[in-house]
Amino acid sequence: MIATYYKYWGKAEKAEEGQTTRYHLLPYHCLDVAAVVAVWWKASSAIRRSFCGVTQCGEEAIRAWLLFFAALHDY
Repeated sequence: MIATYYKYWGKAEKAEEGQTTRYHLLPYHCLDVAAVVAVWWKASSAIRRSFCGVTQCGEEAIRAWLLFFAALHDY
C-alpha cells in the first residue's frame, strides 16, 4: 500500500499532447525547498544577522524555524 503523502504533487509541468505529465512529489519538493533554505542560510551572514536582530533569537533557533516553515510552504 502506498503512503497517502505520496499521492500529492508539489510541482507539475504541463504535458504536451500525447505525453504524460511530469511532476515532483510533494514530500520531495518540500525537502528540496528546505535544503535550498539551509544552503542560503549558511551562505549569507547578512541574512543571519538580519533575522537574528529582528527576532532577538539565536541562529540555531531561527534556522530551525525557517527550515520548518520552508518545508511546509505548500501545505
